[in-house]
Amino acid sequence: MSKVLEVRDLVVEYRHGRNSFRALQGVSLSVNQGETLALVGESGCGKTTLAKAVLGLQPFAGSIILDGHEVDGVRLGQASSVGVVWQDPYASLDPRWRVGDLIQEPGSVTQQNIELGPLMQKCGLGEAFAKRYPHQMSGGQRQRVAIARAIALQPPLVICDEPTSALDLSVQAQILNLLKDLQAEVGCAYLYISHDLATVRYVSDRIAVMYLGKIVEEGPTEAVFQNPRHPYTKLLIDSALTADNIGQLPEAEDQESRIVPEVGCPFSPRCMKVQAECLKTLPTLEGEKQRVACFYPLS
Repeated sequence: MSKVLEVRDLVVEYRHGRNSFRALQGVSLSVNQGETLALVGESGCGKTTLAKAVLGLQPFAGSIILDGHEVDGVRLGQASSVGVVWQDPYASLDPRWRVGDLIQEPGSVTQQNIELGPLMQKCGLGEAFAKRYPHQMSGGQRQRVAIARAIALQPPLVICDEPTSALDLSVQAQILNLLKDLQAEVGCAYLYISHDLATVRYVSDRIAVMYLGKIVEEGPTEAVFQNPRHPYTKLLIDSALTADNIGQLPEAEDQESRIVPEVGCPFSPRCMKVQAECLKTLPTLEGEKQRVACFYPLS
């Protein structure tokens, strides 16, 4: 199976005066043709930074190959290789443009023809919506516009960055089903970025778990959910909202556990299995079908 995205040893560092912060620390992952890879983790772990790097919007060290092209800034004609659906559909759509113009924008940039009517119907939008402005639509309708624009040129990869988090539950389900239907029809791959494990389990084939800028576990979605091997993955799954824990507050964390160690495993201050080796050596991803970066993984 061919790869539409290959990221190798990706490093993103932010500098402010003499201070610096590494948002991504040697991240490697790949997305195969027609599959959905979910990238999950807490807010601030580097998920959106990775998306911006793939789109050429964020300087980085390392290597990114997108649709056979090496990423080095924004490439002319890039809309034919990758589409993107951002978290807030209202913020991502120019309020001065009509919906039809917004959806046809990728075609205008790349000088390709887009059949607007069939595309809008495919995304659950009547042709009458083409004359409307974003503010005249609901949140779910605006996200359908964003999705239509993202797949307008049928790119091999679409990045979905928290595409349902700004929507209510009933609309979330509609958008997720739309994404799955479009994938089956168009054959695109998704890099699906989220912290909502329920939606991740529903849409993804594989899952990569990120903690403080590093991938700590990666594997088939059901394998990871049923048998998480990294302590952080288990913590994420156990803390997800279910029918059994509604109304229960999570246990308070010691603030010292949030301090990022300068050496060793970044999760060591929070880990229930930490040992001496974890405090001095950084673990790497190991394994075949389900890889984990942990010296003492869960069985």
